Amino acid sequence: MDKPDFVLVVPRERDGFHLVEQYRYPVGGRFWEFPQGALAEGLTRGEPCREAAEADMVQCWVDAAALDDMVADGRFVDAASPAALALLWRRPRGGRRSGPW
Repeated sequence: MDKPDFVLVVPRERDGFHLVEQYRYPVGGRFWEFPQGALAEGLTRGEPCREAAEADMVQCWVDAAALDDMVADGRFVDAASPAALALLWRRPRGGRRSGPW
């Protein structure tokens, strides 16, 4: 599948992450992932103003252990999202990896 250039955001807060779940037409299912798309600026907290194609999008916050479980059981599978998570968790913090592995 060819995918045009896009931005992926790893929205880490406290000891967890904000995720979105939406229907992905190319694979015919709903999946949890990090937010991605065109670069957005000037974002603020509050109710989202979604485009029509995003009307059924769901957002949630999960702690790092729950996200690790989602990766393991196949609920977090969009190729770009697990790749970004793996890169984040490989990044040294205080001399050790920052992820649960």
